[in-house]
Amino acid sequence: LGNKFVAIVTKTGGAGAMVADWLVELGVEVSVLEDAVTSFMGRKGLPYEGSKIVDLTIAGTKPDIVSDVIGLLMANPNCDLVIMIVGSSARFRPEQAIKPLASWAQSKKPLVVYIAPHAPGALSYLSESGIPVFNTPEACADGVKAYLTWSDPKIEAPPTKEAIGKINDILVQNNTSIFAEALALDVFVNLGITVQRSRIANNPGNAVQIANEIGYPVVIKVHANDTLHKTEVGGVIL
Repeated sequence: LGNKFVAIVTKTGGAGAMVADWLVELGVEVSVLEDAVTSFMGRKGLPYEGSKIVDLTIAGTKPDIVSDVIGLLMANPNCDLVIMIVGSSARFRPEQAIKPLASWAQSKKPLVVYIAPHAPGALSYLSESGIPVFNTPEACADGVKAYLTWSDPKIEAPPTKEAIGKINDILVQNNTSIFAEALALDVFVNLGITVQRSRIANNPGNAVQIANEIGYPVVIKVHANDTLHKTEVGGVIL
């Protein structure tokens, strides 16, 4: 992961340790925090000896302390992402434990939240607020690693004039903000982006023939300009 580091703040030590363990298993480095965090914890009378996990214990129920610690970590140059772990207060005191976290949705560095035990209302609230939120330590660690290792798809060569012409034709002939999947994939192919093999079937027999040619397993999807979310209308079959 190069020089990518994460910081962990928790209101429950056990859950914090589980996330840290999974991150280590995945090769994600948990950052050693600078003196600013140590000094802050000392001023607040909170036990902290410079470990890689900032355990706020019962003080984690105080929104101002949580916000101050997250702010220090967001300003820390040795940290690329902050993980906040919330315990049972996510279910029993969401106005204190969860709602203040939504203010970090637009921060320059991501704030990721793991909630233990399960609190459906808190999960929904944070997700709708734009905060990545998880309900298992494994999923949290996987999501963090995926973010830190993400790279934009690479185009090996710029599109040719012929390809650009085809793309322009597609855009002109289909003057809409919503593209059926086949048209969108056609644009990607002409941009030089690799896509999965696919063809349009006009009837069940044609679908079977195409599936045999492509090779199994296959996915069959409804093909329509006005259907953005295919699974919700039963438009995807494996």
